[in-house]
Amino acid sequence: MEVEFAGLDLSQTADVIVSTLGGTVGLAEDHALSVTDTSLGDITVELDTALTKLGEGVAMDAVLDVARQVVPVEIVTEPLAPDALPHLDTLMSALRQAGARGSRDGLVYGFG
Repeated sequence: MEVEFAGLDLSQTADVIVSTLGGTVGLAEDHALSVTDTSLGDITVELDTALTKLGEGVAMDAVLDVARQVVPVEIVTEPLAPDALPHLDTLMSALRQAGARGSRDGLVYGFG
């Protein structure tokens, strides 16, 4: 399952996940966080852009710092069983309350 949104950064998103579903935050990659052992399983929190796959270094960090202003955050899980959907609904509500914004919240928000 993948969900994209704006309004929160990676750390804020991971904090909402932990406070809502439990788990432990760790570094998944240079530009992504993992939240392991939640009630939905393991969740990756990352920028939804191919730029994160292009490399590392000071220049790439600068590009990603700018991209964070316009590129959505994405949370990714393994496929969810139907009985996990109430947990997902609870998480989506908590993310909205924390400031996450979806496609209907602005002209520049056109998430998939």
